Amino acid sequence: MFTFLRPRFPFVYSQNVLNRTTPYIPKETLLGWVKPLSRTTVDQAAATVGLDNAMLLEFFDLGMKLMAMIGIPMLCIIAPLHLFCGGNAAGEDHMSYLSMGNVEHHSWLYWVHAFVVWGVVLIVQASIYRAQERFLPKRFQWLRDMPEPRCTTLLVENIPEELQSDQKLMEEFQLLYPGKIKCAYVVKKSKHLADLVDQRTAAKETLSDAEARWAQDGNAPSKRPLTWWGKEDIIDTSRAEIQRLQKIITRKESS
Repeated sequence: MFTFLRPRFPFVYSQNVLNRTTPYIPKETLLGWVKPLSRTTVDQAAATVGLDNAMLLEFFDLGMKLMAMIGIPMLCIIAPLHLFCGGNAAGEDHMSYLSMGNVEHHSWLYWVHAFVVWGVVLIVQASIYRAQERFLPKRFQWLRDMPEPRCTTLLVENIPEELQSDQKLMEEFQLLYPGKIKCAYVVKKSKHLADLVDQRTAAKETLSDAEARWAQDGNAPSKRPLTWWGKEDIIDTSRAEIQRLQKIITRKESS
């Protein structure tokens, strides 16, 4: 599907080729992408599509290698043993002739499977460890290449209650890592603070609207806008509300 869709929808399937950001430019043929893909290294792919996508491709390669190392011997050796030496335990179930379902109880093939299982475990574990060893240097280099403050910022969870303030947290980190910490901030529950900020914004809008209407009336003292019941001055009331909310917000932000 990719082979046929690539030349028809290049903006979807060949964007990096159009931008000339790929290390190798494929030919404009159906299978022109195969050779450049086989020549592209992990580092080149990471430079073009990012480390995460390059590691996804590496994960696919690991899966194919495991299928080759495990699947081919299983199909060429273990499956024929099930078929010819299993004792025909599957009976009329022809779909199970190549599987463990065709092995009768107390068959010597169970001993073979004991070694096969451990062989699969060792192969998979060794392959994953080798892949991890290749991945870690790339991950460390990716972290080093990131701009500040992204590469120097850590999110810490489960902070003890007695340290849940910017100052106390900073003091604790300075004891643990002297001279290594630039700043420390505690994420605050800001739902109530956000509501106060919204109220202040609404009061400012009310004040701005009242001042604009009063300006249209020539700022005459007798024309100052009043509330709908005509008892309170909207401008004075709004200013007082803004000052009240600002004091509460400032106190909340510093606590």
